[in-house]
Amino acid sequence: MIFKKLEIKIGQILSAEKVENTDKLLKLFVDFKEENPRQIISGISEYFPDTQKLVGKSARLPPI
Repeated sequence: MIFKKLEIKIGQILSAEKVENTDKLLKLFVDFKEENPRQIISGISEYFPDTQKLVGKSARLPPI
């Protein structure tokens, strides 16, 4: 059996805001301990009406 190495990155959400003119999208800035925080667009707005509750929470990137 052969196993692949997976790289799973977990970071902290620095900010979250709704994307204008959309119903589902949020723009997140996430610190993965890289040179700069990453901007991530996610379709989770309907589950988090108060975006500030996401700030400080953990987020992960899909495995590579």
